Amino acid sequence: MNKKVFLFSIIISSIFSFAILKMYKALSNYKTIGYMVQVGAYNNLDNAINASHNYKYSFVMKDDSMYKVYLALLLSDEAYSKVVSSYDATDTSFKKVIVISDKDFAMKISDFDRAILKCDSFDKMKLILKEEVEVIKDYYDLELIY
Repeated sequence: MNKKVFLFSIIISSIFSFAILKMYKALSNYKTIGYMVQVGAYNNLDNAINASHNYKYSFVMKDDSMYKVYLALLLSDEAYSKVVSSYDATDTSFKKVIVISDKDFAMKISDFDRAILKCDSFDKMKLILKEEVEVIKDYYDLELIY
């Protein structure tokens, strides 16, 4: 009788372990694509900071050996297009594709996307982007926000 109970316990434990492992893998494999609106790339920080003053609530990040000026991080093409056209940066912007693997961070960015798509004025959009820049600053631990 003890062998049957022991064998049953091992089978049940194995099933639960497998289920927990599968849930963990599903959570840790989260990935989504984001689009950063890049409006400049500079060799030195001073030039990047000066350029960032042309765009209210932009931010500067060091990427490789360059300092790059960004307007926003977006998850949808529609929100990306709206920001670029609102800033009249169609000819001067670059769409940097990034992979976001933090689901909570992606959900926050998704909320900003929805708010941008709903807003009806450039001034309201800038306020949304100001809030988003603070979230990005905290997430990436940035000091270079202008």
